[in-house]
Amino acid sequence: MSDRCTNSCISKCSSDILKKSDEEIEYTIFKDAVIDITTFLYNTTLDLFLSEGIINLEIYQMCAVFRKEFLDLEKNFSNAKDIRNSTRWNRLFTMSDEILSHLYF
Repeated sequence: MSDRCTNSCISKCSSDILKKSDEEIEYTIFKDAVIDITTFLYNTTLDLFLSEGIINLEIYQMCAVFRKEFLDLEKNFSNAKDIRNSTRWNRLFTMSDEILSHLYF
């Protein structure tokens, strides 16, 4: 279960999000992904995933950086237009793609 949750959580903010409508982007980031990211990428959850061998140290570190950056961005942006035009959001989407390419599952 936890491996699918981690993958789903990260994939919500992959570069594929830019193919969605503005309304879908806003819902995904501000309603859906924020809940998953605060739940499944929290340090204690990542510690558990690491100790169970679900993720390795590299993925742990990438997810921790991803969570911190996402939460910072989520507080400072309020609409899809600004997200689409933000270099920082686009770096986050690229980071998501990179994490997904390293996951075991």
